[in-house]
Amino acid sequence: MKAVSIRPALPGEAKPISDLIKSVARYFTLHPDGKGAEKFFLSTAPEAIDGYITNPSFNYLVGLTGQDLAGVVAVRDGKHLFHLFVAPQFQRHGIARQLLQAARSVAIASGHRPICLSKQYRYQRLFC
Repeated sequence: MKAVSIRPALPGEAKPISDLIKSVARYFTLHPDGKGAEKFFLSTAPEAIDGYITNPSFNYLVGLTGQDLAGVVAVRDGKHLFHLFVAPQFQRHGIARQLLQAARSVAIASGHRPICLSKQYRYQRLFC
């Protein structure tokens, strides 16, 4: 497992976060060029990410390895997993798990019930 430092995202980090999301979009969009996912890309543009970071309804966390942005996780209203992305070069090192655990801790510390994921996800046991 790669060591990652996790902390709240800062407004000035919206562009790198948006870039990270775009770097992995080809893995979950129907077309590699993003055709048909235009609304998604608008919702992950730097301006939108900045809005999530500054919105008190969101807990937006970044995971860093050294100075590199390795991944992000965002939870809305303390219970809805909104974003979870890990940069390709940092995948398969346990970073998503660490981000999910941090998001869960923040939600609980804020007085929310633990986040639950559908049982189809292998991380379900971390949250319920």
